[in-house]
Amino acid sequence: MTYGQSGSVQEPASAEAAAFDDNAHRRSVYHGWLARFLLKPLLVLLLLIASNEASAQNPVSGFNPADLAGTSYGVFIGGGAFTADNARMPMIKLFENDWSAPGHPQDNNRAIALWDADVGALLSGWRLAVFHRGEFLVKADRDTVDFLRMINTKEALPTGRAFNISLSADGFSAEGVELSKGIEVFKGLSAGVTARYLYGDMVQSGTVSGSVLATSPSTYDFNFLIDYNYDSNLVYSRKAVPGIGNGYSFDVGLRYTVGTFFNAGVLVRDILGRIYWRNVPYTTATAVSNVVSLDSSGYQRYNPTIQGFEGYRDFTQRIPMKVDIDLNGSIGPLTVSPNVNIINGMPLYWVFFDYKVTPKTSFNAGYNVNYRTYSLGVAYKKSLLSVYTSHIAPNKAASLGIKLLIWLEW
Repeated sequence: MTYGQSGSVQEPASAEAAAFDDNAHRRSVYHGWLARFLLKPLLVLLLLIASNEASAQNPVSGFNPADLAGTSYGVFIGGGAFTADNARMPMIKLFENDWSAPGHPQDNNRAIALWDADVGALLSGWRLAVFHRGEFLVKADRDTVDFLRMINTKEALPTGRAFNISLSADGFSAEGVELSKGIEVFKGLSAGVTARYLYGDMVQSGTVSGSVLATSPSTYDFNFLIDYNYDSNLVYSRKAVPGIGNGYSFDVGLRYTVGTFFNAGVLVRDILGRIYWRNVPYTTATAVSNVVSLDSSGYQRYNPTIQGFEGYRDFTQRIPMKVDIDLNGSIGPLTVSPNVNIINGMPLYWVFFDYKVTPKTSFNAGYNVNYRTYSLGVAYKKSLLSVYTSHIAPNKAASLGIKLLIWLEW
């Protein structure tokens, strides 16, 4: 047992990790990811945070504190979740470890999962909320997605092909409290700021890189470099005690309004966002195919030999800054709202349409260009229900989401 420069404890991993069934492990990975990064928030979310009608339809936009200007008293409770990947792999099938759908891998593939649940109160331009939120971003190149699909479907490997593996994941979930204030700067322009404290309870941050060489239609050699911080190891089996995290971030928003027919908002989220993790499990090691075992069909199991260090350490996780932009123009009962969200440097393009059938009731629809996602919803006063999908059949959808809103003000 040695001590690193940061004071964290490092323990050498065993020379060879114990063998485990690869299919069972992958099932536990995807089911664990589903439960911990999507289903848990879906179970606890009820309604989304108070927001104006313009940005309420967008499942990944945050709350703009500039919209607090002019509010009086009220309460809110809310939630929403959205998950998608640009390789167009059906999400439900992936969670079930079913890679049979063809998909359309890109040179740069990104999968995202975002969720939140909030409850709180409004008081004369102030907003106090407690929340649970999370985000998860996975990046992979085409070779990585191709190789994962082949070994999970036991497709014949192209003998002699070398796969360059590049896989990264960064995400967290946290609960906490936030305080917001909105003011009217002058007629038509409002501004606001939010400060929040986060208590982290889940973390996944790391990379897997290396190469795979197909040695036959059913066997392969691999050599991976793993640099990984986690609360639960999803790369290989390891029992570890999760660490704890404390952090903060800030939001700044603006909204400009012209009469009743146009308004525009800009929100910069998670400014200076940090979570300081203590005693987090980590692995810095190589994973190689020194021991080869085959399943009953003769296909090679993923059974890595892990050589390197396992231990616990302190590290700082940066929360990616995000930008939300919405433009909203109304002509009679119809409102058109193009939106742009920039998340970790990636722009997401949306357009929403809202049609009032009565002064208090409207129906809305929308479309996201990046994930070819459609949305449908209904609103009554400031209550809203919207669903998001890229396919009418959920088990074929590469993107799924839901958003439910109620806001009571007096």
